[in-house]
Parts: sequence; structure tokens; C-alpha cells
Amino acid sequence: MTDEDIMRRRKGFIGSYFGLFLGWLGLLVIAAGVALALRELKVYTASLAVLRYWGTVVLGGTAVLYALTMFAMTWSFARSIGVQFLPALAFAVWGMIPVCNVLPFLLLIFLAGRRAGSASPGAAAEG
Repeated sequence: MTDEDIMRRRKGFIGSYFGLFLGWLGLLVIAAGVALALRELKVYTASLAVLRYWGTVVLGGTAVLYALTMFAMTWSFARSIGVQFLPALAFAVWGMIPVCNVLPFLLLIFLAGRRAGSASPGAAAEG
């Protein structure tokens, strides 16, 4: 794998990570805003307890979809830069957690940078 391939995949992973994370947060904010606006406009009458319940259901459901997508994306990126099976699996499982997935993201970006440096022709000629 060449430096350019690794850097291209790294850039794609960074964009996908932030796009997915911000898209998920945006979806939650929009859904909450629409639900509260419709309630205030008296389109439907629901207590805050009912809205809180359904908000929790929506948050849980979207968090599961987010986690599965993040698992697949992190697993794919880790394997594409040559991370072994078990560490790639650990990164992917850790990356599923919506709040804590910044650390595996940063570690994989660091590893991709190191792999790109070791894949350069100068490093191959020295070794």
C-alpha cells in the first residue's frame, strides 16, 4: 500500500467520522425541536413525561444504528491500514460507544500516519 492510498483512506475516515457524528447529533436536535414545536402549537397533546419516554426510545434506536455504522467504518479503516485482527476488533468495538469513540479515532489516525511514514520509498530502502 502506498503513502497516497493510506493518506486518502485516512482523509476519508476523518470525513466519515465527523460527518456521521455531527449528522447523528443534528438528527437528534431536529427531531427534538420538531416534537416540541408541534406540542407547543397544540398539534398534539402530550405530557413531558411521554415526550421524554419517546425521546429516550429515539435516542436508543439511533444510538444503535450509529454504533453499528461506526463499528463497520472503524473496522474497515483499521483493516485497510494493516492493523491485525484482534486490535482492529477492539478499535471497532470501542468505536461503537458514541461518547468514548474519540480515543480509538485518534489512535487509528496516529497509526495511519505512522504506516504512511513507513510505507515511503526511503524507509523501505533503509530497512
